[in-house]
Amino acid sequence: MLQAPSVPHTMARTSPPAVLVKLGGAAITNKSQLETLDGTVLASCAQQLAQIYALRGACFIVVHGAGSFGHHQAKASGVAGGGIRTSCHVRSGFAGVRASVTKLNSLVVSALLAAGVPAVGLSPCGTWTTSNRRLVADGCGAAAALLAAGLVPVLHGDCVLDESLGCTILSGDLIITRLCQRLRPPLVVFLTNVDGIFDRPPEEPGAQLITRLEVDREQEEQPMLVSSGSGGSGGGAGLGFTAFNQLGEVVHSLTTSCAAHDTTGGVLTKIQEAVEVAKAGGEVRIARAGGPDAAAACSPDPLPPGWVGTQGKGRRMHRGDDRAAQWRDGRPFTAAPKHGHHIPTMLSQAESNILVCVGLALPHFLYAAIWFFPQLWMAVFKKRSVEAFETLAWALKGVQFLSVAYWWLLRKPDGVDLAAIPLTAWAAGVPLFAFGQWLNVSIFKAIGHAGVYYGFKLGHTIPWYSGFPFNFVSHPQYVGSVLSVVGAAVLVWGQAPEGLGLLVTYWTLLYAATAFQEDKLHLD
Repeated sequence: MLQAPSVPHTMARTSPPAVLVKLGGAAITNKSQLETLDGTVLASCAQQLAQIYALRGACFIVVHGAGSFGHHQAKASGVAGGGIRTSCHVRSGFAGVRASVTKLNSLVVSALLAAGVPAVGLSPCGTWTTSNRRLVADGCGAAAALLAAGLVPVLHGDCVLDESLGCTILSGDLIITRLCQRLRPPLVVFLTNVDGIFDRPPEEPGAQLITRLEVDREQEEQPMLVSSGSGGSGGGAGLGFTAFNQLGEVVHSLTTSCAAHDTTGGVLTKIQEAVEVAKAGGEVRIARAGGPDAAAACSPDPLPPGWVGTQGKGRRMHRGDDRAAQWRDGRPFTAAPKHGHHIPTMLSQAESNILVCVGLALPHFLYAAIWFFPQLWMAVFKKRSVEAFETLAWALKGVQFLSVAYWWLLRKPDGVDLAAIPLTAWAAGVPLFAFGQWLNVSIFKAIGHAGVYYGFKLGHTIPWYSGFPFNFVSHPQYVGSVLSVVGAAVLVWGQAPEGLGLLVTYWTLLYAATAFQEDKLHLD
């Protein structure tokens, strides 16, 4: 194996890394065969990184995925869903996954050492921790210290402890994002087993290579619609970038897929992380590992004509904030404060808050309109006034559901992982939800549809009823709805975006206002 030219040991960097390199697990292993290394691709990647080291010293951090080392064990044991404190099966799986991924880390470090790079393995387990899969502590400081000493840190996707779930999987892509937030390198390179990002799985006929992603750092324009295909993770989510194919044409939709044993989110997660990097001001390059395009991607120089891959940049960057250009021009750049995690969306978070508030209030506007002006409603719908009221009420409940789902997915495109809900949440949330629904069903049994939908105001005679559930609680229909909402919130609380508590409170107040309206307010 060729040796890269040596670099004086006195060369050490005190500034942030110039490059973050992600070696995709699917690129350096055969993901379909348990713990099978692709030694040829790994050796080629190591030689390319050695050339960078020969020119610039310890200017980069390497992060690699797990590939066939860990994913299969993680899927079989359910480590991603937590439960390490209560399940021997999960504990055994956690240890098995760690043994597998550290084995791969040792192989990657050995390949870099053989190529002349002073690489040091750095496992996240023990220093990186999460709470409900959100990072609460990281090992970025340790990586920066190794870099400053002239060494090249090599991190990897790993099992980590989680304060709420007990344990979970920390993907290499999420490690890349946190390193970018902490250290803000000018260039981030993803080396994968394909030529870049495609508008659909590359093995499908007609798949187009996305050659350029433009991310608006100040506002989201022309958002791309990304959806998961068969076997995909997450759901549809608007990601705020514009994509272009090899002809320079805008690509309006993108479909991703995820291997059944992949516990880290697949291509959709990688797209999100790439967009996040570009929004922070860095340049992203995605290329096939081991080939000449990978070597060009890792170089600080401008990409050559004919380069094959995907390049992502932020639009309308402030003057002096293009860190890739600063690095190429020899100008110094500095680390910036940590940025909070943000997923680009079709609407801003403030706009989505307004949207969900209006969506939740629509049925209550309908209740108030018919309560105060029943004669107008009857003039339009006559004998079908109750049926029309019920139909529209159910339609608006659908709007409520869709507005909440949209609000959630703008913040958490992966939706809800049912397997990650702890037993305590199931034990508390399901009874609340079930009891709330029982109250609602009991009302229909007691007074019928006409009684529920203001029939006494719309020309129907409703017999007085004082049995259950009316002898149990006032306004059981609204109490039942609130209990159902709270029960559902308890179930997903551990995965919820910030603001769910306020949303539940607002929803509860809407039901309280309608109950007050029916008790106290009348227009004669």
